Amino acid sequence: MSDNVMKIALVVILCLVFPREGRVSRIHYKSIELDKLVHVATLIAVVKPVAGGERQQEIRLAKPGDSYYPFQFIVSTMTIVKVLRGEAIAGENVEVYPADFDSQVELHRKYYLEGISKSPIYQKYEPVSRPQEGEQYIVFLRRTKDGHWSFFCLGAGEGLDQLSTITELLKSR
Repeated sequence: MSDNVMKIALVVILCLVFPREGRVSRIHYKSIELDKLVHVATLIAVVKPVAGGERQQEIRLAKPGDSYYPFQFIVSTMTIVKVLRGEAIAGENVEVYPADFDSQVELHRKYYLEGISKSPIYQKYEPVSRPQEGEQYIVFLRRTKDGHWSFFCLGAGEGLDQLSTITELLKSR
């Protein structure tokens, strides 16, 4: 038997022996451009991360009489320095949940409680410049179903050197 046939046979056997692991989903990303991100974000603001302001949280999901399957995530606390668009007050602290938070919780629930695996397509922004840790930067946020702020998409932050470009995009809207 050829090496390729042996490898395929091994994968099939492993999927039969370990069916849950055979259903692992894959996450796909679709790029979003800055002008589109400026157009769709609910809140665009210059923020400063709060020192020690990141904390891990978890949501416990469980089947009756079964062990629980925690969904773990990081919440970041930031101080609003300047609002470029949206409803927020300069000087207030906001807690920001991860990008695609609602979808990720739902996919986690479906996978562990229902055995359903889906491969989502999320948007991703590639910033022109990344701030140094602790520096002010510009964020693009939206609300979750529960009213929390979350990053609009993965990478939804931009360095202050892009402030004039973002301001011009906001004016042209």
